Amino acid sequence: MSERRTGLLPSHPDTLKRLRDDGVICYASDHPLLKTAKFDPDAITEEIDCRHQFTIEDQNGTNMCVGGSGAMALGGAYAKEGFDVRFCPSAVYAPICGGRDQGANMADCFEALQKYGAWLAGFEGIDQFDWRSGYRTKFWKNSTSAYAIEAAKYRILEGVFCETLEEWLAGIQLGGWAGQFGIGALGRNFPSDLVLPFGGSLAAFDGTGINHAQACTGGLRKHPTKGHAEIQGANPWGEGWGDGGFYWCDPFDWLSPDSHRGQELWLVRATTIPEVSP
Repeated sequence: MSERRTGLLPSHPDTLKRLRDDGVICYASDHPLLKTAKFDPDAITEEIDCRHQFTIEDQNGTNMCVGGSGAMALGGAYAKEGFDVRFCPSAVYAPICGGRDQGANMADCFEALQKYGAWLAGFEGIDQFDWRSGYRTKFWKNSTSAYAIEAAKYRILEGVFCETLEEWLAGIQLGGWAGQFGIGALGRNFPSDLVLPFGGSLAAFDGTGINHAQACTGGLRKHPTKGHAEIQGANPWGEGWGDGGFYWCDPFDWLSPDSHRGQELWLVRATTIPEVSP
């Protein structure tokens, strides 16, 4: 097992404001569909399992949790449109890492996905988590390069920042969205060697600070015995962690930005039809 690291940095409020003012991202409170949506846990009558729409990545000892979860969320968003594609985390991480494996924040991630996109897994032989090779392409500075042209095919349509847990859950319940969020990893209730039984739930967290980026598959269910609602997360620590890389969050009180400093909740939808077959 490779060392399992984190790497989530907080998004700067000024960056969020700039992206909102420039129309690069949208706030849920401004979104014509999401601003009126309400989360209704009583409406969850059957389990929605979205694992089939996601490919789990393994950041393999790097700090690329934002790149890994961002690539998974982007792939999941395309899967919800009917396309089977897998993206390269290095392509997501390269424009936002500053040339060092120092971690990244989600606002920069969503700006890069909206402006530049990301190339598919295996493009030009770049390894999924070879951030050095990804950075050397400098594709975000050269729009005529093969990397930039390939990545631009897969820019996101919408990146939405949710200021409340209610907004985020309502968007997930609407369907058609994947997401990204933070958790407190490497604490007592998020061990790096965790293995869950099939369909098992992750325990409530122990107060570990938000430090690790995850993808939300859009999956929802009620706990089989306790009855409260759960969301389905995807962790870029490889298939050997959790339930094949996935888990059900039980419960999700710790997800609230009001309760946990540094928590960020994002939703993503895919862009125009890519040049692949459904």
